[in-house]
Amino acid sequence: MCGTGLFVVPDLKKASPLKNTPLLGIEPHVSFYAGLPLTTKDGLPLGTLCVLDHEARQQSLTEQQSQALNSLAQAVMNQLQLRQSERLLADSEARFRTLVDVMPLSFLSPQAVWFSDKNGNFTYCNEYWYDYTGLERDKCRSQGWSSAAHPSRREQSLSLLNEAFSKDSSFEVEIPIRRALDDTYRWFIVRGQPLKDENGKVEQWFGTAMDIHERKQSEEAHRNSEERLQLALKAARMVAWEYNPRTKAVKRSESSLTSRRIATGRDIGPFERVHPADQAIVGHFLERIEIHGSGSVECRCVHPNGELRWLRARAEKAGQNRIVGVTFDITDQKEAEEEIWRAANHDPLTGLPNRSLFQRRLEAALTDARQNGTSVSLLMVDLDEFKDINDTLGHDAGDALLKETASRLSAMVRDCDTVARLGGDEFALLVVEPLKLENAARLGSLILETLRQPFVYQKRTLISRVSIGVAAFPDHDSDPSELMKDADIALYQAKSQGRHRILTYSPEMRRQTEERVTLGRTIREAVVNHEIVPFYQPKVSLDTGKIVGFEALARWQHPRQGTLTPATFGAAFEDHELASDIGKLLMSAVATDLRRWIDDDLPIGRVALNLSPAEFIQPGMVDNILRTLDWIKVPPTFLEVEVTETVLLGRKSDNVSKLLEQFRRHDIHIALDDFGTGYASLTHLKQFPVNHIKIDRSFVQNLEHDPDDEAIIAAVIGLGKSLKLQVTAEGVETVGQIQRLRNLGCDHVQGFFYAKPIPASDVPGLLARWDHTSIQHQPHNRLVQNVLKPAPPRTASLVR
Repeated sequence: MCGTGLFVVPDLKKASPLKNTPLLGIEPHVSFYAGLPLTTKDGLPLGTLCVLDHEARQQSLTEQQSQALNSLAQAVMNQLQLRQSERLLADSEARFRTLVDVMPLSFLSPQAVWFSDKNGNFTYCNEYWYDYTGLERDKCRSQGWSSAAHPSRREQSLSLLNEAFSKDSSFEVEIPIRRALDDTYRWFIVRGQPLKDENGKVEQWFGTAMDIHERKQSEEAHRNSEERLQLALKAARMVAWEYNPRTKAVKRSESSLTSRRIATGRDIGPFERVHPADQAIVGHFLERIEIHGSGSVECRCVHPNGELRWLRARAEKAGQNRIVGVTFDITDQKEAEEEIWRAANHDPLTGLPNRSLFQRRLEAALTDARQNGTSVSLLMVDLDEFKDINDTLGHDAGDALLKETASRLSAMVRDCDTVARLGGDEFALLVVEPLKLENAARLGSLILETLRQPFVYQKRTLISRVSIGVAAFPDHDSDPSELMKDADIALYQAKSQGRHRILTYSPEMRRQTEERVTLGRTIREAVVNHEIVPFYQPKVSLDTGKIVGFEALARWQHPRQGTLTPATFGAAFEDHELASDIGKLLMSAVATDLRRWIDDDLPIGRVALNLSPAEFIQPGMVDNILRTLDWIKVPPTFLEVEVTETVLLGRKSDNVSKLLEQFRRHDIHIALDDFGTGYASLTHLKQFPVNHIKIDRSFVQNLEHDPDDEAIIAAVIGLGKSLKLQVTAEGVETVGQIQRLRNLGCDHVQGFFYAKPIPASDVPGLLARWDHTSIQHQPHNRLVQNVLKPAPPRTASLVR
């Protein structure tokens, strides 16, 4: 053993630990061994450099031999490390070329990668460069930058590149480069980085070229936009200024002369000619700039010609005693904002405040009244015949009426009050202190008289009638929505009581309204549950004593209160939708009962069903009734419809006439109910296809004692016979009434004298017990006893 790491065995055969070494099995046999380990710089062993001899030696290696062996081992390691470095370099170069070639696929912005000699001549380019430029790979050095640059900019581009390559530092140059795909030129940014030797001299260049054409176009567009913006700012008469708060000196841009007609350089404040009401605002603005550093303000400026313009200024503190800012005209914007606000808060037709603005003013007025102990009165005004004018004269006439109403109402209030159009033909007046409720009521009466005064529209004289509801604080509610509800309730009551009147709200009105709403909700549930059913009252012939038909009357079979008449729930018919639903339910029930009686071969005659005004405004009303009859297989000849003069007096009487004509074509009779209580009854008999008239019970009631009633009934019966119409008297309750009606020639009678309205299940029994012969042969004073055969008493008390 000698030297660091050197291992020597003079005779392997004598070295007992090595007697079994494989070296002894080598032919010829090895006796002498000297080995030196081969290790890396990090101490990692790779192997051993060995010297062997067939003959054993008595001595170890000499110093010179050991050094020679060490030198040989170092030479071996150097060769191994050189080969490893070459292999790593080759692998690195392969990875580099692969990375460079795929780089355009790996980034959002494809790039060409290039190497060149120190003079800028290409030595390597990646695939993207050749694909983009179309240059040949074997002519890379000769073609170079000059072949790729745009001809019109080639000299300038090469000059920039040559200047860049002449320096020893990295560079960026923007030049246009040809694209082979479409033979166009696009802007590239060429970046170069020098690679230097150990002496700091440039050996070669490494760089990239990236397409920046979109960015260049964007920059160009931005420059154009900036130019246009500057022109626009000039056209908008914007003024830039600089202000010294210590010296009050001002510098302005040249546009100030055209924008504000102020000569530049004049030593005055930047807000000269500010409206007196805005001077304090501008002063506070300049103070805020000095404290907070920036801010903006709007103010009014008065030009030398007296014109008022709105200006907005933005400014920043740019240093000690230096504020810079810009002022521009916003008059058009302010006018537009005012127009938008007006459109959002005023009715476009009349120019009055709309519902939104009115509610805000009402809230403010009530708040002020609560704080100051004053009063607020609210008048809701609704035109009574507005729809009639729209339907007959057209919407232009309706608009003229609305504008005239708005003008007259506005002329009747003070500046502190408000007149608003809430929508449609509904207006509202807000009257504040010192006027109280009684003053508001008197104002309402004055409105009634003023609005009824005629005015002329296109040579037509129009007269407006209104209904008014009044509510006030502190007399009524203090909440804005509740006070408006109070006035609405009063208005509803005014219209319900005949229109063209003024009513002041009372708590009793609200109770009635709530009851009506509750009733409507309950009746809707009753309709869903089929609790509204028809009861039937017979019509009797005074000539034969036979039952010639029935009238179906609505009854409510209340689950707790029993059978109720329309006297309890008649208010529900004011809701047109609900009235229509009730009518459909009754029609279905009547048709079902008719089918059963027809199957039983009962002599029922025609069954009359009342049609409410609401049903006549429902589309397809006649078709729905005919479909119901057809579905249940009831011939139309078993049905009669009763209408009141309220229906015939409606706004759509022409449409009503057409509907009644449809009934007549299908052999459904039409009866005019409550005849004599309406208006223009004779006209209706001529205008509408009526088969039957029914004399109202109000005339029959006093027939025995009032000659006038008898005369009216006699006239109606005579008219009916002349027109070949059947005549039925309603509400017959006494023998005397029957005697007089027979003497007057009345055809049929109907009333409690014969029978009260009964459910469908009792109709067969009534027909079975009926003794019509007694009417013909018995004296009139015994008629009551003999009309009906004995029957079990009924305890139900029902009215029509």
